[in-house]
Amino acid sequence: MEEKKLLDFSINENMDIFVLIKSAEVRVAKNGKKFIAFNFADKSGEISAKFWNATEKEIEEFKEGKVVRLKGKRENYQDNPQIKIFNLRIATENEPNKPEYYLQTAPESIKKIEEELPEFLYKFNMRKEDQPLVSICCLSYNHAKYIKEAIESFWNQEYKNIEIIALDDGSSDNSAE
Repeated sequence: MEEKKLLDFSINENMDIFVLIKSAEVRVAKNGKKFIAFNFADKSGEISAKFWNATEKEIEEFKEGKVVRLKGKRENYQDNPQIKIFNLRIATENEPNKPEYYLQTAPESIKKIEEELPEFLYKFNMRKEDQPLVSICCLSYNHAKYIKEAIESFWNQEYKNIEIIALDDGSSDNSAE
């Protein structure tokens, strides 16, 4: 059975997992004590946590890009998922301590991407006249002040083989002009 990932834990469920410190921002609480606002990550996604009353040593130790063993509990605060930290320590040499283990990856395999990339690039780099024509239909009713901007935005698209069909539905302003 595969180990649970960060976002697999339910509300009020305890966790003991290795995660990547995606970000670590030192802040000062209302009581004047420093804390670290973390974003932890693994292949399932990211979740925030606060490490209260952080010492200078902990501030130096728990930096962005480090892998840590996190013991805590999944909670919600103002309808946002977060973790209540019980214990935090840097992963050792004998533990899964490589940051790349915790980064989200594309849903497709590298092999499949490599197979499909040449065809994609070929289509992307086609000359305008070799690309299929795309028709853009723009309907208007009393939108004279927006028509010019809309048509300019159509022309400014990356894809260039387009035709613009502008239809006026009996406007009483000067939309048709």
